[in-house]
Amino acid sequence: MWHRNRPGTLAVKPAWEYGDPLLKKASEYRTHAESVALSLAACLDGSQREQLLEMARTWDKLASERADLVRRHPELAIDGERAEQARAS
Repeated sequence: MWHRNRPGTLAVKPAWEYGDPLLKKASEYRTHAESVALSLAACLDGSQREQLLEMARTWDKLASERADLVRRHPELAIDGERAEQARAS
């Protein structure tokens, strides 16, 4: 995930270098949020817990924003996203 950008620095590779689509479905964002929430159980440190909580909230917010966007603009749905949203509601 990380690569050397300049000597002594690290940078994140762009998602497309991994073959991941730049856009994700709302369900994928929710899966990320759930995964982070599960990590909270093993996290004892207060600052780490807060970081993970914020990360889970961010993934959940992205899921909601994506679902709203697809509701308003169905033409932006990818790979069965509209059907997933219909099942979820």
